[in-house]
Amino acid sequence: QFRFYPVLFYTCNTVHTICFEKMPENTDSRQKSNGNAVVGSNDVEVKMKIHESDVMRQWEIDMKKLRHSQDLMFLNNFDEAEEEMRQGMEGEKPKKGSGIRDVRPTFGMLYSLLSAAKGIGSLTNDQLVQCHERLIKAERLASSGEDWVGKHGIRGLCLISMGLVELLQHSYVRGIYNIMRSWKYIRILRDEGLNYEGKEREIIRSAALLAIGMFYLLYSFLPPTTSKFASWLSGFEGDREKGLEYMYTCWKEGGICAPWGALNYISFHIDTKTFIGERMTDEEHATVVKMISMYNTKYPGSVLFAISESGLYATDRNIEKARELNELAEPELNKLPVLKWVMCYKRGVFYWTDCDWFDAGVAFEESMNIYIEAKRRSMVPFMAAYSFLSFLEAMKSQPEHADAAKEKCKALVRIANSYSSMHKKDWGRQDIFGFKIFNRYSEKISSIDSEVSFSQRKSTRLPGTSLLKLGRGKKAKGGTGANTPWVLLHLLECMVLQVRCTWFMTPVALEALRKKVLDEMQERQQQGMLTKGDSLRAEMCFVEMYTQMDKVSDALATANKALQMESDLTNTEKSFGAIPMILYYIAKIQQERGNLVEAKETLKKLKKYGTKYELADLIYLKLIVLSQQIGFDFERDYEHINVAAGYKKVVIIAVEKGSNTEDDTGTETTESSADVGDDNEKGNSPAVIEWAWFVEKHTVGFRAEFHPSDTSKSTVIIQTTSKAETEGKFHIGEFRPEAETRGKIHLVWDNTFSRLRSKDIQYRVSPAHLKTEVLT
Repeated sequence: QFRFYPVLFYTCNTVHTICFEKMPENTDSRQKSNGNAVVGSNDVEVKMKIHESDVMRQWEIDMKKLRHSQDLMFLNNFDEAEEEMRQGMEGEKPKKGSGIRDVRPTFGMLYSLLSAAKGIGSLTNDQLVQCHERLIKAERLASSGEDWVGKHGIRGLCLISMGLVELLQHSYVRGIYNIMRSWKYIRILRDEGLNYEGKEREIIRSAALLAIGMFYLLYSFLPPTTSKFASWLSGFEGDREKGLEYMYTCWKEGGICAPWGALNYISFHIDTKTFIGERMTDEEHATVVKMISMYNTKYPGSVLFAISESGLYATDRNIEKARELNELAEPELNKLPVLKWVMCYKRGVFYWTDCDWFDAGVAFEESMNIYIEAKRRSMVPFMAAYSFLSFLEAMKSQPEHADAAKEKCKALVRIANSYSSMHKKDWGRQDIFGFKIFNRYSEKISSIDSEVSFSQRKSTRLPGTSLLKLGRGKKAKGGTGANTPWVLLHLLECMVLQVRCTWFMTPVALEALRKKVLDEMQERQQQGMLTKGDSLRAEMCFVEMYTQMDKVSDALATANKALQMESDLTNTEKSFGAIPMILYYIAKIQQERGNLVEAKETLKKLKKYGTKYELADLIYLKLIVLSQQIGFDFERDYEHINVAAGYKKVVIIAVEKGSNTEDDTGTETTESSADVGDDNEKGNSPAVIEWAWFVEKHTVGFRAEFHPSDTSKSTVIIQTTSKAETEGKFHIGEFRPEAETRGKIHLVWDNTFSRLRSKDIQYRVSPAHLKTEVLT
């Protein structure tokens, strides 16, 4: 979040330079003929030069503020940078006819984005809400001005920013919609910005390269149906390689946005590539090293580049150097607590790669305390769980720390208990994972100290979540302890699936960890504590670890062996999703070997598993990338219905109970967080229900209605769209249930006016786990 806001920030700041007004006519100048001479022409020229000088002077002032604020930000002086943007926003409006552009809308947007980034960094409450409101005002201010190219650029970037804020607020439908809609304005940068000639070229071309590169990258990761519709709407195709090329060029040319182009390029190769299972080429690695070295010289001590450099050494499997850089950056971290949290979290991850469980637990505990000190509730259960698992393993694997680890575990249980009792309904998935960890290990907690226990929370499953399922497996034959949780396996799953830090481990370290897990497997087998589900999950992790060790043949052999275990699994064990994940690993290996036909066949098998398993979300982005690489259409994000001529089709969404949840630090909710889980399965609807749809051809009528369960209340018409408004448009809507609201939402597509043509509708309901029913 912190890294992305400034990218948009400085892209937007250059838009107002795209063109200047034409010089207004000088109606006061008088021309008098005296033979062949024209009296008064020199006066006009002098006035024009003075006017041009004023315009240039203001331009230089604005650019000086821009460059200075950028330097301040990279040198970690965030407050001063924010103040400069505020002053620009509150400046005087240029006089009419002066030829000077009104840049206040630009600075207004910049101020809102930087304030949000700073607010998020300081863990201040409600920053996203305030940022969204400010962006709406900035966009309206820009839209009310004269029609010029800079105005459209500002509006487009406001829409991108609003879309990103909405995504961070989990409003996925509206967020994607605003990002797509922004291209109507951003395309001006493509058409005019890249080839701009004039004194402002350094600014305008640099901003255009950055903005278009971001679009290429963003669109390349859109889900299939969304991507197709976005391309049709904007005439723009997502292309990852083109996006990276634009980012590289932005940096290489050294314009005002060069450092942001570099950060985007670096982040993609260090973070995103690791997530999708790709390594940097030698050429890419050399470029990243060159970028970091350059800005370490220009911005010594910059936290943003220190984070990037630390990540680079981690991907190079030089954890000692990564940890050293992490420690050196600590003095600057107190300015923004979230940066300190990132560094503490990374420190814990680095200790995991060394299998130093005790020090990892301490680092995760420090990251947890940062949120506690900021009086925030989110992330505390999550970090507590990581720390708790680390200390549990330290009690077994590091006897010298056993007593200290035990005391740490007891303290973490008390913290988890206190947060479990808080009145907060909208816990994030990572925190639900944390509570599940403490639930799963409740018996282990009691064995640590009979006076310490964790209050059992209602066991519910969150469909589609990437968090680990920690339900109990069936007992092994002849055993009595198959329900005993396996600490090392849960740690391994976190390392492989969530944190992905096994990418940072050397082949020797990976093999040592794999052997340790195998030894414990044999031990648990002898004690009757090993389930088929546990065995499969371990083998799933081994497949990925073999791939990271470049032992591809061993990875395939292990994967094929693991697939044979499916018939022995219980339904609960199947719902974790180890089999689909293994199929993905196989398809990825086949693609890298050039066996595209085999890879497509493997993905067809994976597709049959649908999305109702725990690892579905974690696999999904990887599948989008892999499917694009091999030309396989892996549809999931939108549902398709056909409305026959003369008929209607209705999608029904159950609304069981609304939510009036306060912010992360508030206390007003409609229920206790002790029942955290899937809202729909428990009979609780989310705070906002959204839908999006479009008709592939022709037109169709549409209306959204809410039918209360209380028959004494009237049906509420939420939204109506006439058939004339539907063709070639993307439609979105939302419903916010009030507390105690129960009933059903009807999404009705009306094709009764047509006698010949059926209509194909692509639609999506969000959150995705809501259960829907289709009626004709």
